[in-house]
Amino acid sequence: MPRMMKWIIRDFRIQAHLVTEFLFADVARFLVLAVHPTREAIAGGATSRWRTIRWMLEVMKNDLARAILKQNVFYDWMFYQSNKDSIMKIEPGINLIKGTFIENLNLCHEVLDFLFIMSKEYILRFEYFGIIFTIDIIQRILWKQKPQ
Repeated sequence: MPRMMKWIIRDFRIQAHLVTEFLFADVARFLVLAVHPTREAIAGGATSRWRTIRWMLEVMKNDLARAILKQNVFYDWMFYQSNKDSIMKIEPGINLIKGTFIENLNLCHEVLDFLFIMSKEYILRFEYFGIIFTIDIIQRILWKQKPQ
């Protein structure tokens, strides 16, 4: 279990028998919106938010809980405005795609598939632009770091 999950369980006094896969979805949303580590914390060895999210996705068995978790991570992508929103809202998703592309290609495919489906569902009127935006982000991430 990643350090961040242990911290959440300890600090929020969550009893072990109450930890379910559906709680992981809420934790992922909390990580995206409320946990914004400083550069010093990251350099000091803090567990990355995306690694905690990846771990949750890897251990989850319930498909509905997995879908809710992915929605909680990528929801802000659908409405992101670079001039108004913090990059920290989309950074865990970006790093999740980048990290799974290198370390767990099956999970990367699953996340990208979900992202394309979600962009169609949430951006009905602007479907084309949502897909172009998503492809642009993915190209910027993946073409810079191909596995060897």
